[in-house]
Amino acid sequence: MSRFQLRTRLARISAAVVMLLALSVNGLRAAEKVAVVSLRASDQLFSDVTYLMKATGTDALAQLFLPQVQQYFKGVDGKRPIGMVLQMDGSQMVPLVFIPVTDLQTVLGNLKEHLGTAEDVGNGVYELQGPQPLYVKEQAGWAYVGQAAQHLSDLPANPDQLLDGLDARYTIGVRAYLDKVPAPYKQMLVDRLREGVEANNASSEEEKQAAMEQIQRMVDESETLTVGLQVSSRDREMYFEGGLKPVAGTKFAGDMDQIRDMKTNYAGFVVPGAAVSGNLASVVPADKMPQTLSQIDQFEQKTLEQIARDAKLDDATRAGAKQLVATFFKIVRGTVKTGQIDSCTSVILQPQTISIVSASHVASGTEVEDAVKQLVKLSESDPRIAFKDVKLNAAEHNGVRFHSMSVPVPEDPKARMVLGDAVAITVGAGKESAYLAVGPGGVEQLRKLIDASAKAGATEVQPFSGQISVLPILEFAKSIEPNPLLASLIQMLEDHRELDQVRVGYGVNNDGMTYRFTIEEGVLKLIGQAVPLMGMRMGG
Repeated sequence: MSRFQLRTRLARISAAVVMLLALSVNGLRAAEKVAVVSLRASDQLFSDVTYLMKATGTDALAQLFLPQVQQYFKGVDGKRPIGMVLQMDGSQMVPLVFIPVTDLQTVLGNLKEHLGTAEDVGNGVYELQGPQPLYVKEQAGWAYVGQAAQHLSDLPANPDQLLDGLDARYTIGVRAYLDKVPAPYKQMLVDRLREGVEANNASSEEEKQAAMEQIQRMVDESETLTVGLQVSSRDREMYFEGGLKPVAGTKFAGDMDQIRDMKTNYAGFVVPGAAVSGNLASVVPADKMPQTLSQIDQFEQKTLEQIARDAKLDDATRAGAKQLVATFFKIVRGTVKTGQIDSCTSVILQPQTISIVSASHVASGTEVEDAVKQLVKLSESDPRIAFKDVKLNAAEHNGVRFHSMSVPVPEDPKARMVLGDAVAITVGAGKESAYLAVGPGGVEQLRKLIDASAKAGATEVQPFSGQISVLPILEFAKSIEPNPLLASLIQMLEDHRELDQVRVGYGVNNDGMTYRFTIEEGVLKLIGQAVPLMGMRMGG
């Protein structure tokens, strides 16, 4: 299973668990928590919301609605978090909400317009008549809210400790204790995820079966699932985070341990200032090897079938294409068999110029060179991919041999504005490394980045990370086709040049596998302002 699929399944599990927690629940007081929901202390919560709306340029709207919302928080202690714990009573899930209060009567008065007058039903319990009755009781500065009066008979003294520190970590956080969830609810979760897998028509039955087995194990062998949203004025960013903590000693825990401390030998190829950059560093466990190789075989077979059906190919070209495909998949298959995945890539954009640099671990650099030679030979018989300026063994650097060539660019003015009459391609091959540069000066670029990687040495990285810098992309687009909208968007980001990234990544820590999606302040500003700006442009 690819790391992209793993992240996708984590996202699906997160969404399904949130839906599960949203089910209507009734029952008696329970003893063991199966989930908690955390809302940061209201003083900090309003500060987070204020920052977010200021960052997006919608602070004028905040000035209108925030004072109204804050009215409902009168009587609430703004220094302590708000939370909910979901517990089990037999087969029923029972929620208990806890709110820190300085004046319960003020809080109840705030709710009178929507829930009516609170009725004292004895033992310090008040009943509120909403869509369904709610019961409130104050104890030691906390207002507890349940769905039945008997739920409030034996209350925790320090309910904020039930949140496991989520209130300090996230603006809003949810944690499900999957190892405590009863089997019927777990099966509901798996069935929900199964629907998504079966709806994927692009996957074979074998792939779907493997996906479901992976999901089943992740659910069965996970201790907790945590999802959270953090708004950080200090770091000037917002991020969504989701994570699964495996049960110690399980197969899932073993899989996570294998990618806990990943390193790359190609750190120089994550270029500072690149428009897009990222890395992939992982392992292929021995028990996953047969399944992974089987998937590669299936993909190779599909590719060969497409070549066989291509009526535009003559027999000689078809034979050459099949040989090239076989060589490519031999490289992939051999690399997978090493059990090591290590790759770094950057896309560098400047006005009217694009460059791509990449480096990857392979089982055999010699096989990469064989593939280059086959591709050059194949191009001689097919004008659609005819190479120019072919130079095999054009240069060598620290045991890496470089081969260069160029591909003619179609007669499209915009394409040629960026790429010129031909795209320069440079391929490098070391003993167990492959390098690629697309764009001018490829040999020099690769030399420089190979040296930078050697200087950095084996560098600790996340198993996967990717960064997109928005400003270079906008400036590149403007250099190709100037227009007022792009100019306005660039102007918005001028004072946020160091805060223009969207980042994705996942890693393994003491909380298990954690996936994070981050939006920096400059992009938040762009999102907040670009939508109305585009609307005005379309309206005009």
